[in-house]
Amino acid sequence: MKNLLFTFALLVTFSCTNVNKENDLKDIISSDLKFSNNKEFNNVMDLMNPNLFEVITRILPRISSDLKKFSNYSNNKEFDKVMDLMNPNLFEVVTREELIQSWENLGTEVGMNNKLGIPVITNISEIYNFKQNKYLLVNYTGDLTTIISGQLLLGIDVLKEGIISKYSPKSASFKFEESTNTFYFKELQQSIIGMAKANSNDWRYVQLNNAFIKDILPLEVIEKFK
Repeated sequence: MKNLLFTFALLVTFSCTNVNKENDLKDIISSDLKFSNNKEFNNVMDLMNPNLFEVITRILPRISSDLKKFSNYSNNKEFDKVMDLMNPNLFEVVTREELIQSWENLGTEVGMNNKLGIPVITNISEIYNFKQNKYLLVNYTGDLTTIISGQLLLGIDVLKEGIISKYSPKSASFKFEESTNTFYFKELQQSIIGMAKANSNDWRYVQLNNAFIKDILPLEVIEKFK
């Protein structure tokens, strides 16, 4: 049951709306602030922390695109493409092939099928530089529907208890529909840590609550974002 819940946790993935225009930056920053003219806005931008400026203008659009792909790939069962977005250090703990097989078996043999909604980023940290890499924390919410079938129905009560205790406190609302053996989570809160090389915008991700995170990320990075 512990391994099953771990695999399920990996499948609770993410996407978000994309920021794909330079003018969106002004919309983001000025949504709650009123500038009398562009000069005033530019003065504010000049005072902005360069680290934060890079996150908003360069990194956020890339992560938004990646997370949207991640969600779509998961829903379409394209697990090989999902792996391309994972932190590669994860595969030193569980091989890429083993993880793909586990995810495929979860739906076809075990009887757990997940449908992800469109998660929305609620917060993104500034960059934390450590050795040759840079890291940031992304918090997001998203709906999740999980349908139980097959052999899992034999232990549905135990499974239900485990899933509810783990995920319902992190959801805006939760319900279990007995007639269809379906879990519904609304606005499930999740956190991921992105990692990229110092001079790169090519990010790879791992969930903050991953059971093997101490084997995937440096302790200093974990402590920074815990």
